[in-house]
Amino acid sequence: MKKGQRVLSKLIPAGMDGRMAAVVLLALFLVSLLFPYTGDDWAWGSSIGLDRLAVWFADYNGRYVGNLLVIALTRNVILRSVVVAATMYGIALCVDRIVKARGPLAFWLSLLLMFCMPATVRAQGIVWTSGFTNYAVPALFILMYFALFRDAFFEGYVPNASRVVPCLILGFVNALIMENVTLFNVGISAVMLVYTRVRHKRWDLTQAAFLLGSVAGCVVMFTNGAYSNVAAGEDGYRSVADRSLKGIAKKTLFSIVSLLVLNNWAVNACWAVAGVATAIRQRTKASVVAAIPLVLMGCISMRSIALPYTFKSGATSGVVVGACGLLAIAAFVGMLYVATKHAGRLGQAIVLSVFALSLPLVLVNPIGPRCFFPTYCLFVLSACLVTKGAFEGERYPSIGWVLPLASLMLWSSWVVIFGEACIADYARVSAAKEQVAQGATVVEVKKLPNSNQLHVPNPSDEPWNTRFKMFHGIDKEIVVVCK
Repeated sequence: MKKGQRVLSKLIPAGMDGRMAAVVLLALFLVSLLFPYTGDDWAWGSSIGLDRLAVWFADYNGRYVGNLLVIALTRNVILRSVVVAATMYGIALCVDRIVKARGPLAFWLSLLLMFCMPATVRAQGIVWTSGFTNYAVPALFILMYFALFRDAFFEGYVPNASRVVPCLILGFVNALIMENVTLFNVGISAVMLVYTRVRHKRWDLTQAAFLLGSVAGCVVMFTNGAYSNVAAGEDGYRSVADRSLKGIAKKTLFSIVSLLVLNNWAVNACWAVAGVATAIRQRTKASVVAAIPLVLMGCISMRSIALPYTFKSGATSGVVVGACGLLAIAAFVGMLYVATKHAGRLGQAIVLSVFALSLPLVLVNPIGPRCFFPTYCLFVLSACLVTKGAFEGERYPSIGWVLPLASLMLWSSWVVIFGEACIADYARVSAAKEQVAQGATVVEVKKLPNSNQLHVPNPSDEPWNTRFKMFHGIDKEIVVVCK
């Protein structure tokens, strides 16, 4: 096999025809074309983004890679769509490489679970370009890390010296996108370096390179003046959260539990099925105890399909919030048990990584659904791992077409939802420019349909109104009224 063919073969999921992989990529590209630019995209895609770049994002943030990427993607919709499609495909491909199931089962299941992600996470983590660059891209890089070092969790691991430079670059680049991911990179690479030394009796230069790149990127990121302003309480947007035990508990229960766990109905359903299958196979008390909270979590998560969980202090019963918190803890323990049974140390590492990625979010404000895109991807990976392990050796021929068909149906729903929004966005911008050309000083733009599936889609107030005009080249003196 020629070198080019070997490289290409690595980009195709196990057991999948290259033509089918191309169709998947094309489908993802086409639906990505329909995502309208909204909210902060209007700032990054206008002179505001270039002004930030001119001072090298001084006192703004240390997300240099993410900032450069969003400046590029908000100026070319074709480039944006290519990168979004490649990222979504890459996430599913990494899951396939890590799980190593027979055939493309893990690829299709991970893609299906991505299509089933909570609407708010999707709106802020994929559809919104500014959120995509900061959350989806580092999520892909985290999965790439696990794919690169998957074999370190098993006997016979031999480091690949040819990956030293790529790992150095990957560690550095992924440390310059999102703060909690930066800290996670440093932590996991340090732990893995020591783990490999203890288990395999050797120092892994590739892991050392990733750690070095992560540390270097961490230093570059956090020397940006923005973070000293946040620590001093002088940042106009971000702040340090209440670090008292009561404050941490309150934020965890009222904000993080629902965003991290409760709204992930599809992933939780996979965990529930895997938990039950494990209990049936093992017929032990421990496996039954582990399955119970997974089943309960899977059941109560189904509500989030129609009505996502949002807990508000003073409006939600403390008993309800506390019960959900305890259930989340029990489910987390159940996940650890099931993951250990089916994927050993690898399963443990992935489940614990969800906790590690979430921990820094307790200490900062504000947080939103987009912050949990990387953890959702890790949940997808872990769900695919345990599903594969729970049904190892079973034969389900129908899965070969059920998962692709289900993915197609959900993809079609995305086309409808975002197709309507895309058409309406083009129409309202065209109408506004036509009104301006006719001499109007007050123009009216309509709100986008399916606005609850988008992040800040309408220029109803400031600063979005001004940024909308700047992005679309409408004179700042023109009054835009959104109805």
